[in-house]
Amino acid sequence: MDFKPIRNKLRNLTLDSVTNELLIILKEFEKGEKKHRFWHPLILLKWNLEFSDKKLKAKKANRTDILRLLKKIDELEMSHNTFRIKKGQSYTKTFTILAHQQFLYQEFTWWDNFARQLILFNDLKSRYSIKESFKNLTNLSVSTFLNISCII
Repeated sequence: MDFKPIRNKLRNLTLDSVTNELLIILKEFEKGEKKHRFWHPLILLKWNLEFSDKKLKAKKANRTDILRLLKKIDELEMSHNTFRIKKGQSYTKTFTILAHQQFLYQEFTWWDNFARQLILFNDLKSRYSIKESFKNLTNLSVSTFLNISCII
């Protein structure tokens, strides 16, 4: 499954109406009325802000439209192999992927975020050397760049 049908549907709905419905759903989450995975309305809100067009003939979204889009996001998520965990398979890969996506939304940056980036982009060896490419493009080593970033 692809996200394009979701994006296309968002383009036919007004930005304001989708945002309003999603904020109502998120408010329901605060009250403990959990009907979906909490990150799905957040994903849809992000995509709405990113992909909505300012069409004059865009339709005003209602709760049914939003629920359909949330269902499509769930289907999209579950169509990915990462979330189809087989018997005996480790959950580590799934939670590692999810964890790294959340680092962008943390309020504070801690030293371990930089340490993690150092391991990923400098220390791990693979066929493609990110370390060498970064050095060639920026004339800085990954470790120097991360040290500067940490100081800033």
